[in-house]
Amino acid sequence: MTNKVAEQHAAIARLLPQQPASCDESPTLAGHCLEQDQQLRVLLDTSSRTSGGIFMYLAIWLVIAWGTRLINHDPLLVWSFAAWLLLIACLRILLSRIFPALVAKRPKLARRALYTTILVNALSWGVLTAASIYSPALDPIRIAMLLVAVGICSAGSMAMAIDSFLRIWFPIALIFPIAIGALTNINDSNLLLAALTLVYTVYLMFSTHIVHRDYWRAIHITAQFERASLTDALTQVANRMSFDRQYQHEWRRASRHSNGLAVLMVDLDHFKKINDTHGHPVGDRVLQHIANTLQNSLLRGGDSVARYGGEEFVVLLPQADKEGTMTVAQRILANVSSQSITLDNGEELHITCSIGCALTLPHEQPHPEELLKQADAALYIAKNAGRNRAYFNHGEGIITPIQRPASPSHDPAAQAAVPCDESAKTA
Repeated sequence: MTNKVAEQHAAIARLLPQQPASCDESPTLAGHCLEQDQQLRVLLDTSSRTSGGIFMYLAIWLVIAWGTRLINHDPLLVWSFAAWLLLIACLRILLSRIFPALVAKRPKLARRALYTTILVNALSWGVLTAASIYSPALDPIRIAMLLVAVGICSAGSMAMAIDSFLRIWFPIALIFPIAIGALTNINDSNLLLAALTLVYTVYLMFSTHIVHRDYWRAIHITAQFERASLTDALTQVANRMSFDRQYQHEWRRASRHSNGLAVLMVDLDHFKKINDTHGHPVGDRVLQHIANTLQNSLLRGGDSVARYGGEEFVVLLPQADKEGTMTVAQRILANVSSQSITLDNGEELHITCSIGCALTLPHEQPHPEELLKQADAALYIAKNAGRNRAYFNHGEGIITPIQRPASPSHDPAAQAAVPCDESAKTA
């Protein structure tokens, strides 16, 4: 069972990134699509937990029919109900084979199909058990049907307690027909049976509530730890591990849709000198300030920033083109260099950065790491060219400077900007 759950989780992990979803345009990297993923994994867990009972109803029914000799007295009922249970079991088997792909593509349909087959099974057993209480002809199987119903209800409810819908409706579908059957054939024993059924159902729902609460509490705690593991503690932007995940995700998505993908490597100028002169607390303030400035420089929801390491940040631009990438680099240079940090002694600390840019079409480039290497090479040129500037790596060793927009700058070497079209301005 554990291996089956792991296989299904691996299958959906492969399938989910290939499907269009609103979370593809998430403005942050940390915790990307985490809530949706939790819901889908719980659905897969529920399917795996109930898969062991696919043929259980049929097998137990045949044992009861044979053990009570009902198969000799009423073969039509025995084989008709067996055929019905076999049909449901075959549908469950078919559903289990396509379930991971169905969850990834059409989760609502997958949920309805799973719920329907589980509840129809439970209701079928509950109705036949109620019939055994009401009809004298089925009295020989009454005790066996009741015992099995209680056993199935207890085990199934606990297994499905993680699902908020099934934990309520599974015992109702299985037990309530029995209570109704007892009340329609009123005598002392049936009244007692109906009362015990009610007490049992209430207790079972209380117990499954505890299991459900503890399961989801653990899920939420795990999600919090995962979010924390994907966020840089100092700057509160995504960390390197989060960027690596997002980069692979965006690379695959851009490759499928034949879109461009751009990376900007942003490195603070003279950061070691800032730390040595003003101390590490000031250096931390600078990093926080730069992270906030970078985030404010990105105007599209799908663009993202992460701390790559030390004083280096990385900006990821999905669905990018050359003009748009250059515009973002120009905007970052202008926003960083035009602001300052006021120190405790009243001194104004001006900060600049250097940027290396690269753009590629992933469907034409088989190696994702090459884009990062190209951006890093452009950053190296920008540093050696005097800092506080941006360079663009066109590939094949061609690296050119990105001209600045016409605005005040702390770098006297800044140049006038070249005109950009309207599509670039929205990047």
